Amino acid sequence: NSHAVQRLSLAMLSLGDAVAHAEPFARELAAMRGAGERDELIACALGAVRDEDARSGVPTEEALRKRFATVATSARRASLVPEGTGMWGHALAALTSALKMHNATNEQGEPVGSAAERHIAYAERALSQGRLAEAVEHVGALEGPARESAQDWLNDARRRVAVDLAMLTVRARVITLAASLS
Repeated sequence: NSHAVQRLSLAMLSLGDAVAHAEPFARELAAMRGAGERDELIACALGAVRDEDARSGVPTEEALRKRFATVATSARRASLVPEGTGMWGHALAALTSALKMHNATNEQGEPVGSAAERHIAYAERALSQGRLAEAVEHVGALEGPARESAQDWLNDARRRVAVDLAMLTVRARVITLAASLS
């Protein structure tokens, strides 16, 4: 039994290292699935990880945080484009966005402005505090052109959250198993 836990631990460390560095982790995931095949919790957690993500890797939280600055600007601008206005609407939105004060807050420190502006501000705040899942919720609440402009980032962030949740579950299980040997 201690050999099985040791095998799980090594597989988990290898998988965690690849995931942490945004590297492809298909081989490590397969090893972890093999080591944890008899454990329902580990099998369930790893079942939530898409093979496609394992083959390509997922961006780090830091990379997503850095990338969000550009995404936020684009989403703010897109939220200002009036429907059916074409190129002129985009030009007006770019000008309005450049002149508009972003990240304005009320007396309680809560973001103010349009729904899109508030969701973007909340997402920025969550990212600055290391709460990626919360940022994903806010970006996911965007609608229309703002949502479209943030969709690629949102997809990548959701993938990172799913993999991180699976890793958290696996780590907790392996730690519990190791502690039960004492």
